[in-house]
Order: sequence, then structure tokens, then C-alpha cells
Amino acid sequence: MAGRRWTPDEEAFVILNRRRLTVAALARYLGRTERAVISWSYRNRVWPWTGSWYTPIDVARLLGVSRQHICRLCTRRVIRARRVPGMRRWLIPPEEVARLVREHRPDLWQRWQAGTPGARVGERPRPLTEREVRRAA
Repeated sequence: MAGRRWTPDEEAFVILNRRRLTVAALARYLGRTERAVISWSYRNRVWPWTGSWYTPIDVARLLGVSRQHICRLCTRRVIRARRVPGMRRWLIPPEEVARLVREHRPDLWQRWQAGTPGARVGERPRPLTEREVRRAA
């Protein structure tokens, strides 16, 4: 039995709050079952863990751009990030993710602050252009 589709707002809510809330709290807030939250997490490689930093894939999903674009911005120091020691992987601190969402997706930021992640069901994020990212930096 298939449930309802995940909206971009719900996906972004899980990505941003998976480090602070338990799976049960995420499910209760979104009106879904715990199994649905866990299934979506594993299907989209967004593990419900309690670490504090974000990966480029998480940030790309939130902003509606590619992972490669986020990695390029990290390399150019537009996004404040750190390399994982001994690996070619970036980690982005939560404050930087909050700044990026606040600057590039103000509508989404306001809905999160108001506590209504699903206010606009089915909204598709517009990808950022290089020019918009440079201007914001």
C-alpha cells in the first residue's frame, strides 16, 4: 500500500531536523508513521542520525541545486565548510546551512519559523544561479 507523496517542504524539514528530533517526533509533526520517515530516509540516503554537520547532498536538496554545485562553492570558500580528514568529502556546519536557507529560500525559512513546513504543498524549489550565489556571498 502506497501512502501520499512527500512534498519538498516535508523532505527539507526531515533533512534539517533529523539531528534534533527523534524519528517519532518527526513522524508526529509531519503526520506520518515512523516507518514512513525511516523508509524515506534510507531510500534517499538521508540517515536519521544525531551528528551536527550537513553533507553537500543535504544542502543541495534544500536549495534545489546539484551536489557538484555545492562542492564547487565549498572549494571556492563561498560556503564555509570543512573537509573530512583523509577524505574528499565536505561537511557544512548547521549555522551555515541556516544562513543559506535564510538567504536563498526565504519563503521556506519563514514557514519553518512559523512552524508550518507543509504550508505550500507541492512547491518545487527554483535552482540558484551562479550569479545569485556570488551576489549573496
